[in-house]
Amino acid sequence: MRVDSEERRVGAGALVMIPSGARHHVRNPGRAPLFFVTIYAPPEY
Repeated sequence: MRVDSEERRVGAGALVMIPSGARHHVRNPGRAPLFFVTIYAPPEY
């Protein structure tokens, strides 16, 4: 997972909060399928 210039590994069950306006990228380096849920909220939250 990359958020702006910071990259880190994220495992099963993890939660990642992405600030409004941040550039982000999700990559699956493994062989198992990647499943994730995206929840959007208004910027004031």
